[in-house]
Amino acid sequence: MQQPQQAQQQQQQQQNHASQVNPVWLAQSRLRRRKFDECIEVCTGILEKNPYDQAVWYLKTRALTLKNWLDDLEIEEEGVADVLLDEHQVAQVPRPGTSLSRPLTSASGSGAPSQAVRPMTNSGRPLTGFARPGTGSQRPTTSANGRGGSGGPSGPGSNGLNGGAVMISCVLELCKIYLRMDQPNTALEHYTSALGAHPGDSSLLLGVARVYDALGDAEKAVAFYKNVLFHDASNVEAIACLAAHHFYTDQPEIALRYYRRLLQMGVTNSELWNNLGLCCFYASQYDMCLGCFDRALALADDNALPDIWYNIGQVAVGIGDLALAYQAFKIAISINPNHAEALNNLGVLEYRKGNDDSAASLFRSGQREGSHVFEVFFNGALLAFKAGDFQVSFDLVNKALEAYPEHTESHELLKQLKAHFTML
Repeated sequence: MQQPQQAQQQQQQQQNHASQVNPVWLAQSRLRRRKFDECIEVCTGILEKNPYDQAVWYLKTRALTLKNWLDDLEIEEEGVADVLLDEHQVAQVPRPGTSLSRPLTSASGSGAPSQAVRPMTNSGRPLTGFARPGTGSQRPTTSANGRGGSGGPSGPGSNGLNGGAVMISCVLELCKIYLRMDQPNTALEHYTSALGAHPGDSSLLLGVARVYDALGDAEKAVAFYKNVLFHDASNVEAIACLAAHHFYTDQPEIALRYYRRLLQMGVTNSELWNNLGLCCFYASQYDMCLGCFDRALALADDNALPDIWYNIGQVAVGIGDLALAYQAFKIAISINPNHAEALNNLGVLEYRKGNDDSAASLFRSGQREGSHVFEVFFNGALLAFKAGDFQVSFDLVNKALEAYPEHTESHELLKQLKAHFTML
């Protein structure tokens, strides 16, 4: 009985301290910590006493906007119809760093981790640390179903923005059009010119960071994300992307600090707890790892459950509990039969058990579902090579190199296959 009484006393003390604090400052604190409902409640109480306080009205409208705001400035994936009906394509193989369809590689000195460490999307772009509308879907949430004509923004017309005052919203929409036209460098030029008129604007800085992230230039993207936090220390997207960058560059302790910052700001979802569990595991904090995954499973919906169980399987493989890993991958596939990564890892476990036929079947299923996952093609090629089916192995290893041209093991296997074919 003493513990509930102590908890009630602590709550009363906190309420007494909060009542003694300046309510406007308290509303600002709630807004910075992303406790929007509490901020709105405090502002409403102030406005009942003084409805002409413009600063409080600004805080309340800001909290309402951030609470219900949907970011429509990011276009992640293009639909099949957009790809097939694209009439503006000029070069089939653009230079690296000039097109979103061909980002920079780790060999280009971009500072980004290799594809073997950081997963990719279906279009070949690295996954960022922030899930936006349209991520992983066939069509973005905010895109239209029809094509309003074949004309794009012309140079002189778009340059009309520079004639007068530069409006941030117009620049963001114009850059969105250039990104859909696969002209990231032109979008960067407009972002840079707008930053000259509005230095320190977080939305413009985020736009530049997103473009560099999509191009695979991790060093410049990280620099702009840090610049965003310099001007807006509570920006969730910048914190999440920096955390993902440090995690994939083998710095889980630093990533853990960023994710803990998100928790302190009031962000609580299954993805955040999943990432915390992975950071704790790779930072050798095993006592906290499983607790984080428990919370992730409790908060997860059907879309996030397969990835969480897949990561639990990865942790089980890391600690040597292959039975738990096998069950976790099976659960991930039962929830989402199209999970290519789980199919690949389950195939590897079946191969370790000596079930070559089951492993080959799982690899084929993974190849159908995930053309961007190079591991499933390489494992299938290696299994076919050991079984003596060299032509199938040759075809699969070429597909693996299409997904990840820098994979050393695939090049070695291809070299062995070519040497074998020349001997025949």
